[in-house]
Amino acid sequence: MERRETASAFEMQRAYLYLLDRRGQQWTDRHDLTATVRERGVLNKGYTITRAWPDEKGAVEVRNANPFPALLDIFSSPKYVMPTSRCLLNEMGAIVGTGLDEIIRHVPTLSGKINEAIVRTLSKIVSLGRELVEKEKDVTSASPSFASAKEVEDLRTYLLQYSYNMSQLLEQILHQESHCGTFVQLGGLDALLELLETLLALLFEVGEHLLLLGG
Repeated sequence: MERRETASAFEMQRAYLYLLDRRGQQWTDRHDLTATVRERGVLNKGYTITRAWPDEKGAVEVRNANPFPALLDIFSSPKYVMPTSRCLLNEMGAIVGTGLDEIIRHVPTLSGKINEAIVRTLSKIVSLGRELVEKEKDVTSASPSFASAKEVEDLRTYLLQYSYNMSQLLEQILHQESHCGTFVQLGGLDALLELLETLLALLFEVGEHLLLLGG
C-alpha cells in the first residue's frame, strides 16, 4: 500500500519500482495513460542484473571482462579504510574471500585471473611497505628531507589495515590446498613473505618507541 502523503512526494533515500502487469495495462489503456507511462517509464526488455549461462559462455565473458583487479583495488586504497571509510569493517575481507573461493571451486578456469588479481594487490601493499620503510628512516634521521611524521603515521595505519583485510581474504582461499599452487606460481608466497618481513620490522620499531617512552 502506498503511504506517501501525495503522489508528488519524493524521498531521496529510497527508490521505487512499479511493474505494470497485463491487468494494470488494461487499466492504463482504459484511461488513455499507456502511452504516457511507456514514455516516462523504464522498459524491462534488455535490462539485466544477473545472467546465468548453462554452459561455458558465462565463464568466458567474465574471464574476458576480468573484473577481479578492480574489485580487489579496494583492499589497497586509502579511500576504503579507516578513518575515511568503514566499508571494509565487519569481516568484509572474509566475505569477499568466501565469494572468490566459491567462484574458483565452481569455475576453475577463473582461478588464474583471480589469483593474478590477489597477487597484484599484495604486490601493491608490499610496495607501500617499502615506501613506509624509507620514510621511517627519513623521519627518524637527524635532518628529514622528504617525509613528515603525519605522512608516516598515515602510511602505518593504511599498511596495517590493508594487511589485516587481505589476510582475512586469503584465509578463505588458501585453506583449499587445490587453490595454493596457482597462488604460489604467480609469486603470491614471495609477496606474503616480504610483507611479513615489513610488518615485523614495523612492529619492532613501534616496540622500541614504546620502550623509550617507558624509560
